[in-house]
Amino acid sequence: MEERTMLYCNSLEECEEELRQLTWQRIQERVKEQRAIMDQKLEEIRQQSSAQLEATLQQQLLELRQMNHQLMMAEQESMVMIEQEMRDKMDEYRNHNESSQKRYSETMDVIQQANVRSQERRRRRSTKCSEIKQEATQLLDVLSSIMKTCKYPQLLEDVTSKMAERGRQSLTKAVTDLDHMIHNQSATNENIAEYRQMVSTVASYLGDIKVAMEMANKKGDEQLKLKQQREKEEQLKIAEKKAKEEAKKAAVAADFAASCSPVGRYNNAVTEIANLQKKLEPLKSKDPEIKKLRLKLLSSVNHPVNAIAPHTRQHLLDKVQRLKTLLEGRVVTTADRTVSIREHPLALDYCTKELADKLVRQGDTQVSAKPEAAFAVAAVAIAMAVSFPRVRDLIVAHFYSSCPILVPIYIPKTGDISEDDHKRMQGYRVVGGILESEENYYKRISGIIRLYAAIIQYPVPKDVPHPHGPEHGWAWLANILNTEPRNGITATALLNFLEVAGYRLMECYGRQFVKLLRLLGSSYMPMIEKVTASDQKGSFVRLQLFLEKITKASSIPKPPGYITVDLTRT
Repeated sequence: MEERTMLYCNSLEECEEELRQLTWQRIQERVKEQRAIMDQKLEEIRQQSSAQLEATLQQQLLELRQMNHQLMMAEQESMVMIEQEMRDKMDEYRNHNESSQKRYSETMDVIQQANVRSQERRRRRSTKCSEIKQEATQLLDVLSSIMKTCKYPQLLEDVTSKMAERGRQSLTKAVTDLDHMIHNQSATNENIAEYRQMVSTVASYLGDIKVAMEMANKKGDEQLKLKQQREKEEQLKIAEKKAKEEAKKAAVAADFAASCSPVGRYNNAVTEIANLQKKLEPLKSKDPEIKKLRLKLLSSVNHPVNAIAPHTRQHLLDKVQRLKTLLEGRVVTTADRTVSIREHPLALDYCTKELADKLVRQGDTQVSAKPEAAFAVAAVAIAMAVSFPRVRDLIVAHFYSSCPILVPIYIPKTGDISEDDHKRMQGYRVVGGILESEENYYKRISGIIRLYAAIIQYPVPKDVPHPHGPEHGWAWLANILNTEPRNGITATALLNFLEVAGYRLMECYGRQFVKLLRLLGSSYMPMIEKVTASDQKGSFVRLQLFLEKITKASSIPKPPGYITVDLTRT
């Protein structure tokens, strides 16, 4: 307001100055016009005679005085008119200024009232937005809660899943947009109507979603219960079948135990493993915590054993130390998971059984594919067997159970035993319900025999008792020569055993071992040849060539991959 008043005052001063300049300009123009007239008259007088000049002069003087008087009067009139114009302008400006100030005040009052009304409308719209936002937030929480209660989302119909997801997206968008409108007070009546309708739509089908979730949960629970029941029945069938198989093995072993000591060893091995498996039944529980512990214990055994390779002593020593740490009850870490056998009373038995089983199975997996690896596995097995006698007993039991020829024993086929069951007793494996081929069987058995031979011949320090030393190899070879050979398996077992353990047995028994080899070549080889089928002569021929070679050289060479590192002292 003060700025507008100052502006009007400045305008009045400028107008007054303009009027003064205009008045002065007019006076100067009138004076110039009168002087020009007087100059013209004087020129006319000069041209007249002296007599006329005086009369004329007087006349002109009188006229000049009159003109001067008229000029003065005109100037006074002009000044009066200018002053009157200036007063009129000043009055006009004052009136205009007062009117403008009044209109300005009225306009400002109108604007202020309009702002108050606009703020009130924005406040009411923001309040409505807050109410809709709160309702949308509550609906979103309810929808999320309903979705979380659905245990089997895969059983929901596609329409229900899409409806729930669309509702979640709509409510999330509504909450975000409404929050923005509340903050900026930018909501319109159209926005309010749109989001109110959106929230009402979601609320209308929320009940249908809840019913669909409950139906999916009910259906899923029924399916899970049915699945668990089927699994239980299947486990019972498997356990029953396994029990029958174990009973058959035990019956066969019992029949021969009285007349043959190797059969007794086989029977003891089978019984020991079966009893241990029965003892460990609680660890096969489907309880999530038991299952988690079992997997961690199994991983702690499998990782170091799977990593055994014919590298440096430090490499093998690391695997032994990790396994010892586990069996001694200290905490071990595998794949960022820690575990200790102290977490369950049966954990030690479980780890001992799995370690023995895993070491023996390295024969039919690792050694069968890479024969020179037998000595690295044997070094670890010897170290663990020296420190843990229970590991030693179970390693031998698993060797006998998985490969009866190492007892040695040939399990005869009786009338109540099927062909497949008989082969399983001899160590054949069933994969996917199908019995493995003879080629695969002989390859696996060769790996197991080579690993067994590597353990028997593996040297240990003099002050450390060998857990299963060369004397067992001598006894095995003597027992083999005192039994009737069988097609394929006898030649395969002798060849793989002598290639690995022959060098060490020669060192230990010298001439006695040479006599045993001569007996094998002169008396037993013809017996093997007689029972060997024409299409399975491979192992027999290789054994014959091996015997001829060592007889000619009077020595047995070290086997490929032969190592003698001592891991019993860590």
